[in-house]
Amino acid sequence: GLAVNQSTTFVNLKAGAVKDMLGNAIAAATPRQVSTFTADTSLPEVSSFTFDAGAGLLQVTFNEPVDQSTLKVDQITFQHNKSANLPATAKLTLSAPTSSGSPNGKILNVTFSTADLVRIQDRAELGTLTTNTFLSFTAGMVKDMSGLSIAVKAPSDAIQASSVTGDTTGPSVTSFTFDVNAGTLRLTFNEAVNSSTFTTTRLTISNAAASPSETFSLLRSGSHTRPTATQILLTLDQADLDQIKALRNLATAQGNTFLSYSAGLVEDFFKNGAAARTAGLGVQSVTNDTTSPEMVSFSFDMDAGELKMTFNELVDAQTLNLTHLRVQDGVTLTKSYSIQASNTPRTPARTITVTLNAIDLNELKRLEICLSQAQCGLSFPSSAVSDMRGNTLTQRAQTSGLLATPFTADTTSPKLVQFTLMDMNSNLLELSFDETVRVSSFNARDITLQDWCCPTLVNTARRFVGGTSTSADGTSIRIVLSKADRDFIKADERLCTKPTYCWVRF
Repeated sequence: GLAVNQSTTFVNLKAGAVKDMLGNAIAAATPRQVSTFTADTSLPEVSSFTFDAGAGLLQVTFNEPVDQSTLKVDQITFQHNKSANLPATAKLTLSAPTSSGSPNGKILNVTFSTADLVRIQDRAELGTLTTNTFLSFTAGMVKDMSGLSIAVKAPSDAIQASSVTGDTTGPSVTSFTFDVNAGTLRLTFNEAVNSSTFTTTRLTISNAAASPSETFSLLRSGSHTRPTATQILLTLDQADLDQIKALRNLATAQGNTFLSYSAGLVEDFFKNGAAARTAGLGVQSVTNDTTSPEMVSFSFDMDAGELKMTFNELVDAQTLNLTHLRVQDGVTLTKSYSIQASNTPRTPARTITVTLNAIDLNELKRLEICLSQAQCGLSFPSSAVSDMRGNTLTQRAQTSGLLATPFTADTTSPKLVQFTLMDMNSNLLELSFDETVRVSSFNARDITLQDWCCPTLVNTARRFVGGTSTSADGTSIRIVLSKADRDFIKADERLCTKPTYCWVRF
């Protein structure tokens, strides 16, 4: 180094550098070594410093030139005030600079590393004003050109910033991932964000960066955490996740998952709000739904003929195969019936209501399935239905079916909808009902044939004295008339000689 000691200190005067009193110029001479050398023993000191929070720039001014190569930023601590007992949230020791940004001299410009800048941005009451920006440092911070270490500034005697330039730029999302399986969005920002200002409903997911064919703006808050200073992990509200899954061409792969947001999505700690992003940002990764849906419960209203199935996630009603649903006589199978011809909605839903038609309902009653809650179970293979990502249903074996909860029994009395008196040679009368009836409960002696509908106009009536039926349980009963009843009908000149003279009551 130059002028570090006597052996490194010489003077060299060029010819003409000085003249005597008569105007004679000095001749060029060999450099002369200093005869007496007094070394620099004064420690360098920080005169002042400024901080630009937006640029992440610390500018330190010294009382003498310093050797920038000796700078060690991990010896510098930002702190909220002059105190030796500050909590961790009120101070920050730097780790490593991006660059020193200056030559040897009285001023050193230190550009913060991204990590340090994020850490200081994450402290709401540090580095935002001159009143909360102080600097302390150890002797190892830097040396002057003579190799002398800087004079220590203890935390209790920290130097206050002469100026602080606040951050005036709002945060922005630099990347995001979407885990459809877990229902989480992980957003990464370009700076520390204040998660308490995060507004979920400003987010929109679409299937293209511009002019998307499918898009969904979140409608509910969900819940969120802040895993790191620059990240927000959002757990979507289940209703919002269901609506996203209901869109068949949205968020199934990287190519159809984009994120946009309106202004004010979140703020940094300088209260700068995020600017709107209208062009969709492509997702970094999508974790698709690979979990099989489960039927968590089902209810059965035998009176209304409605079977309602509830799942733990959205299912694709278009994939529902009714014939794969086995309605059985309890949790453990003794007998069962596969639904054949009922009606069901075709839109994605968590709850699907199947309206059974008369054929299915009457067959269940005939088989004596679901006459009570204990006799009403449901089992199914995995092929019964799929979710919106094609995952098939978790099966229910016939030995461990679901029990209907709640269950509504059939409390509506059957109605006679038609009767037919066959030709008298066959001795048959057929009664047709609107639902399955138990033939063993039939009593022919409760039936009366009459020649007119209204009691005041009836001329002839015959209450059966007998009659038998060999019909199975079902919606119709064929009765073999007793000989006495048949002979009475044949003997009467009016009764049941034509349809208008043939009425039945019971």
